Amino acid sequence: STVADSQGNALWTDVGKLPNISNEHAARCNTPLGHALWNTLAVAVINGSVSSCDVPTHADSAAPKTMPAALQPMIKRKDYVVNSNESHWLTNAYQPLEGYSRVFGPERSARAVRTRMGHRLILERLEGVTDPNKKTFNRQDLQDLLFSNRNMFYELWRDDLVSYCRASGRMPVTPDGSGSPEFVDVTEACDVLANWGGTHTLDDPGAVLFTRLTQLAYADLDFLINYIGVSANPMFRTPFNVNDPVNTPSGLNPAYLPIYNALGDTVKQMRAAGIPLNATLRTHQRSGYGKSKVALHGGDGPRGLFNHMNTSWRGDHISAGGGGPSFLQAVQFFKDGTCPDTRTLLLGSQRSQYAWDRADEQQIKYSQGVWVHPPFCDSDLDAAPLESETILKDGVVEVR
Repeated sequence: STVADSQGNALWTDVGKLPNISNEHAARCNTPLGHALWNTLAVAVINGSVSSCDVPTHADSAAPKTMPAALQPMIKRKDYVVNSNESHWLTNAYQPLEGYSRVFGPERSARAVRTRMGHRLILERLEGVTDPNKKTFNRQDLQDLLFSNRNMFYELWRDDLVSYCRASGRMPVTPDGSGSPEFVDVTEACDVLANWGGTHTLDDPGAVLFTRLTQLAYADLDFLINYIGVSANPMFRTPFNVNDPVNTPSGLNPAYLPIYNALGDTVKQMRAAGIPLNATLRTHQRSGYGKSKVALHGGDGPRGLFNHMNTSWRGDHISAGGGGPSFLQAVQFFKDGTCPDTRTLLLGSQRSQYAWDRADEQQIKYSQGVWVHPPFCDSDLDAAPLESETILKDGVVEVR
């Protein structure tokens, strides 16, 4: 959970009802299978034949055998907290959380690219990288930050990827079974990658190419590697540095062979489908919700984006949605008690032939980058017009 208040406090916590299994207890009482699962998926399989291995009850446990809240990760800061459904360790880059049970995630190991992108977006402002005269955020800044749709993989790989691409000029493609090796000319793709702005906004030429490239290059593997807590990542040239977890590992490892085959296959597939290599998401990424065909910006978190949504390749376009930023909210508080300045937005849509004619209204706003300004305080609610009233009577729905 992440919360903030009008006094400038930001709180993140992962407190919940969990078995009271510490790292020490797991090391002593796990079965061989348990040791393997504990070190990968943080799942314990305790030896039930030893009475001393029973899950203990702490003096501060809220219920028998549950972990006390004081032993679960929590952090309160005046600058920022950010967590992308990953390990507690890197919730604030200035104060990594350490000493907690493995069940909450690995510590002192590389983090997934979505997590790192979130920190980079915030730290660039706090440390004056984007604007030396502005080191705080207002509500509009947060909205712009989220919809910047920057790709962390591209920012970490760009120079090496373009260099390797241009040095070769031709890349292998997946064998078709004929036994003869096949190569395609990727010169145009090199230029597209070099000129791409590195964002998954609707009109940045090259986003479709990079989306398919990362899909075929198994970029999702980065999330699994870091979820487990293994810092040796074959994709990167510069290894993980525990003192610089936001920016490392980095660089494209020239020995990561899947990237070359992925680039060749991407070029071949896009040309076969008639998709320009510099295609934009406006023309080739659309909603996968119901019957909606709205062009959507954003992309997969495991493939580099902070603004995450699930996407899948459909041969002639990218289908987006079905998971991601279902509800968005940006709020600015004021110390003088002024009503908070809020904006909200929904991504999903229930567009179909039977749907209410406004079923995808907010998805269209999402596509346009237009947020909803909802009434928030009592005075706003009292003054807000009643747009509609839904009445259910005898199984019949009436909207007035």
